[in-house]
Amino acid sequence: MKKPTVILAFLLLVAGLAYGVTHLLVIRFAQGDVYPEYSTLRADGHGAEALYDSLAELMPVSRNYKELIQFHPGGGNTIFILGTRDGFEENPDTAEELERLARDGNRVVMTFAPAQWAPLPDEDITTPSPTPAASPEKSPSPGKSGQYHKKTRRQEMSELRGRWGVTTAYLNAMPQEAATEIPNLEPKLSWHSLMYFSKLDPAWMVLYSCDGKPVVIERTLGDGSLVLAADSYFASNEALNKERAPIFLSELAGNSETVIFDETHLGVREQQGVASLAWKYHLHYAVAALACVAALFVWRNMVPFVPRREEEIAADEAVRGFDASTAFVSLLKRNIPFDKIIQTCLVEWRRSFGHRAKPALVARVETAAASGAKNPVETFQAITQILNEKK
Repeated sequence: MKKPTVILAFLLLVAGLAYGVTHLLVIRFAQGDVYPEYSTLRADGHGAEALYDSLAELMPVSRNYKELIQFHPGGGNTIFILGTRDGFEENPDTAEELERLARDGNRVVMTFAPAQWAPLPDEDITTPSPTPAASPEKSPSPGKSGQYHKKTRRQEMSELRGRWGVTTAYLNAMPQEAATEIPNLEPKLSWHSLMYFSKLDPAWMVLYSCDGKPVVIERTLGDGSLVLAADSYFASNEALNKERAPIFLSELAGNSETVIFDETHLGVREQQGVASLAWKYHLHYAVAALACVAALFVWRNMVPFVPRREEEIAADEAVRGFDASTAFVSLLKRNIPFDKIIQTCLVEWRRSFGHRAKPALVARVETAAASGAKNPVETFQAITQILNEKK
């Protein structure tokens, strides 16, 4: 097999491999199962892309990939935080940011991932105990090594209960559905979580309950509002396909002009890498140009542009050469004048053989050379006869 054929086959194999890998990645990302459950980027039954696309037909919808502490959308938005597993009790920082967003005039809708079992009782999480002071007059200043504030997890939860007036609890058995007495809402929703809300402040309004326990609640907070739901199934693609509740979802969206789905609580964050920066500043064209140059360089080293020299030359293209005598004659004709040939031969003969010849022979040769200078051929023959007489 010739080299160009091998190279072409190799390139075809590489192209086929690249196409196959790209096709698999496109299929994987199209399904979205690389993203967490209840992500609006996920298209299977466990995602929430259908809710995102449905609302996008009615109003401006976007996704947030920034940390909540860096997220400042202003007011007048509905912010969905779907399928969270790190609730307001487990993370006080999240609670503070949610409260900030609500007080800025946004409607914050936070739904929890379905709880299939009740967690173990919370244990107190304490920090290292303070280092005993040497004396009342000399005690380590707060903030230095060995001097910490002792605060249990229950104390942190108590602070949040006092701020929001709500805590979470768990049912003994899995409910089948949630019900409501509010008109214009779906009377029943399919429910898949043991979690419910307890110790509610009077400011909370119960939207749905399971076995008399609140599972969807709402309250005003600052210039905005806060909605908590103990389940997220109703927002999933599967629910919108089999058990959709459009009136309830519309009530969650509220009267806001825009809807924002947060993805950071699911671990989908915006990271400024080299590729994203290159795309942001339109450097992908330069990268493509460099790739083309690299490809041309590889091609140049693999496939020579100059045709290879054939091993065999056709008979009609053969160049005839000269033998040694012909070459010598040609050299003499080109470099020794016609009238100097005999004298040049005489000089060379003297240098090579003249010192061994008799003076009389040398004199005869010189006389013959001088008398026949105009006809070198006859002179050469006469000198040859003189030398042969010697032998």
